[in-house]
Amino acid sequence: MTGDARRKLGEFWATSRANELALEGEKRDGFVQGEAKKPLRAPVLIIVSTRTDPDPVVAEEDFAATSAAVQNLLLVAAEREFSAMWRTGDIVYSVPVKKYLGLDESDKIVAVVYIGERGISDAQPQTRKSPEITWLE
Repeated sequence: MTGDARRKLGEFWATSRANELALEGEKRDGFVQGEAKKPLRAPVLIIVSTRTDPDPVVAEEDFAATSAAVQNLLLVAAEREFSAMWRTGDIVYSVPVKKYLGLDESDKIVAVVYIGERGISDAQPQTRKSPEITWLE
């Protein structure tokens, strides 16, 4: 998704969510204005989804495989010196957004990947906790 499609998605999402939350007046205006800008944070959005199989085991495996594909997409973006960020949030659970994107209501949006040019940032890198690893022998 590029260009004006990002703006249209943002406006659709923001208005749809404001309606779901029954927001009114200034609170609604502020919410819509803020949410509508989110898809404009990068020049390219890749929205990744997967079908949901009726078999819960297959559905879980499909979701995991799609997540792995998103990780590979991020690795390729980094290799090609693009900035890329995997996001989710309320938008991925929105049935109206799924329909807007031509997805089935039961599909799962796994990621909204924001891709742009790598830039120089004054932001400090985030520190993350080391993962716990348990070895069994």
